[in-house]
Amino acid sequence: MTENQGTSTQAVLTALSANAIFFGIFIGAFLVLRLKFERIDAPKSCYDVVPEEKKPEPLPLDPVSWVIALLAKPHRLIIQQCGIDCYSFLRYLMIMALTFTIGIVTWVVLLPINAVNGRGNDGHDRLSISNVADRHRYYAHAFVSWAFYGARIFVIYRELYYFNSLRAVVITSPLYSTKLSSRTVLFQSVPDTWLDEKQTFKLFNGFKRIYVTRNERNLVAKVNRREKLAMHFEAATTKLLRMAMKAKMKADKISQKEEKSMQKFLESDDVSKEIQVDVNLSEEMKSIDFWVPRDKHPRYKEGEIDLLQKRYWKFHPKNSLFDEFEDQYSAEIARQCVLHHSPFSMTPSYIGLEPGDIDWMNMRLFCLIIFWAIPVAFVGAISNINYLTTKLSWLEFINQSPTWLLGFITGLLPAVMLAFLSALLPINFRGMAKIAEHFTHNAYFVFLFVNTFLVTALSSSAAATTQQVIENPTSIHFVLADNLHKSSNFYLSYLLLQGFTIAGGSLLQINGLFLYFILGAIFALTVRKKWACFSDVRKLDCGETFPIFIKLACISLSFAIIAPMILFAAFAMGPDSRGSHYPKALFQTFTDIYVGQISLLGMFIIGKAYGPIILQAMGLGVTVFCHILLKAAFDRQLLSVPLDAMKPLDGFSTTNSFHGYSDSLQKVLTFQKTVTSQEYLKKEKAEHAEVRVNLDRHGRTKNDKFFVRFIRPDVYLTFRYVKDLLPALYNVPANVEDDKIAYYQPISTAKMPVLWIPKDSYGWSKEEIKKNEKVLKMYDTNSGFNRKDGIEFIGEPPY
Repeated sequence: MTENQGTSTQAVLTALSANAIFFGIFIGAFLVLRLKFERIDAPKSCYDVVPEEKKPEPLPLDPVSWVIALLAKPHRLIIQQCGIDCYSFLRYLMIMALTFTIGIVTWVVLLPINAVNGRGNDGHDRLSISNVADRHRYYAHAFVSWAFYGARIFVIYRELYYFNSLRAVVITSPLYSTKLSSRTVLFQSVPDTWLDEKQTFKLFNGFKRIYVTRNERNLVAKVNRREKLAMHFEAATTKLLRMAMKAKMKADKISQKEEKSMQKFLESDDVSKEIQVDVNLSEEMKSIDFWVPRDKHPRYKEGEIDLLQKRYWKFHPKNSLFDEFEDQYSAEIARQCVLHHSPFSMTPSYIGLEPGDIDWMNMRLFCLIIFWAIPVAFVGAISNINYLTTKLSWLEFINQSPTWLLGFITGLLPAVMLAFLSALLPINFRGMAKIAEHFTHNAYFVFLFVNTFLVTALSSSAAATTQQVIENPTSIHFVLADNLHKSSNFYLSYLLLQGFTIAGGSLLQINGLFLYFILGAIFALTVRKKWACFSDVRKLDCGETFPIFIKLACISLSFAIIAPMILFAAFAMGPDSRGSHYPKALFQTFTDIYVGQISLLGMFIIGKAYGPIILQAMGLGVTVFCHILLKAAFDRQLLSVPLDAMKPLDGFSTTNSFHGYSDSLQKVLTFQKTVTSQEYLKKEKAEHAEVRVNLDRHGRTKNDKFFVRFIRPDVYLTFRYVKDLLPALYNVPANVEDDKIAYYQPISTAKMPVLWIPKDSYGWSKEEIKKNEKVLKMYDTNSGFNRKDGIEFIGEPPY
């Protein structure tokens, strides 16, 4: 193998073997531990942490049948048990896997063309486009890119059509349409005139209630402070009881004399006079004031908070409001209309926001993305360290390392470092935004694309080309053609890490095991924290998870033609926002296609292959056209609920909007009174049935072949077809109470937190409850101590 051939074959083999070993260890550990740690691997099936209708059946116990049972689950059951977000995420993974599997067919064409009679590259580099010596062979790459990227664009169109139908079916179902969030619209940039309920009633039909957001930072700070102090008081009381139990158990073991001494200690206000030094508790258990100073008790500024809450409705309003309507139809009409004559007024508007999902975004992330590019660029340079060692003499000692160590440094180490850097960002993004995860999704995708893809690819290639260009500037096009693919070698190692080690670790749920059994045992020292640790089932964070797999698809699709072997690694890969992350992910997948086509076009330009340049430019133009066309077709569809989906096609509706006199309504009622003959009704019924048959196109073509059904989403993925996939649960209206403060800021009505302490058999917890009953509510129900003075819960909390 010659020197300077990108990341060596040894690096790829090292990454493959190391990741395969970790993958085997994780899979073996999962098969053994999943039967023992049901709380981690099957909490929804084995515990009452989700509603009964969403609880899945326990999976088979043997190591093979559970996989078959998972793969055999019908779409309707997945939607019912996981929700539309998780279903759309699983569908995205399935579509990506199928795309990559079919893409392996390109190997039949590209690998022989790249490998035979080329430039004499060795190892993995022999299979890439850089080994092509005859520029006429680039025609094969151009035509394969047409087929591969064209098929990918059609799959995006088909999935957008499917999701558009699915979204309309789900949102207009009785379960979703009766939710408060489906009947409430958030308007921003609201003129002062319309921040008055009396004026807003004049603007809308079907209007029910207005929630005006108000600005009072002082109240927010004080409520948060009270919450923090209450939790501190709870922890201090729990610690006091635990120390008392520990001392009591110790006294029982020593002698009856120490037991009496402990009883006196618990009944006395002056601990130093009642307990001997050898019990070691005289200083720490004097009183609760030792753990929580008097000036920091939860009643701190309680009266001031009550006063601010009473004055909350007089605070200056912000320029946004929530309008609640009687029904979904009226809410959608209001959101889709132009509501004000002035531009930038009463816009943007949002619907479907749950009260708990509302927070305001921080857009100052540009500097973070730029800053993060520095360490990411360093990772890209490491992947081609063997090039740097030949140009920088002070790095020559690296070449003296063993072959396996060089493979680790250039193959596995950069991939691990990049995965670690990528994992840190969602935490920061999530702290900055919390509106249905959309901001996190967009920001994280931008970061991953710019840093873990573009910066790494450019820095990895630059490490191999800079010196050669400096020495011979006239040969820049040959040098770039020879080295541009080399960043794909690094990403092959990165995808091996994601496909084997990260996937195996995710299946084993290392994070869950660590958080529950280790951190939970160390830091969950109150009943509240132990209950939260047990009952909080890990949720799919769409804003964090989707961008990761979009990035992996981006890497794979971008290099699919340049370095087709990367498809093998991509094959190893294996969310309530109402599924809206799915179309966002599909549109962001266009980024992959653009990068792949532009990179290939650059290769053709550098190689001076004029025919393939024209073909690739035409393919890029078609991609731009399809992207614009799909955006125009689906953007508005995916933001709004179609009116015909909210009303039955027979013309009758239960929509509740206007109850006054209406000429058109009066005419309809008069007509219905005159039409009473059975003959007329029979004729109308027959005509109506004929209309339904014509509308139900998929019903009369359901026996067509798979290929026909695949290429005709306009026939087989319509609203009526997808409606059959909806679980019966979605046909039951939601049980929604009339909450008059649902969309007001929680601080406006926040009460003193209810505290939960462990119950003991000596009545000490009852004493603490009685002692503080005038200040706060404290309970010791469904809790207690075990034989090792550890805290336990035996039921649900009292709050």
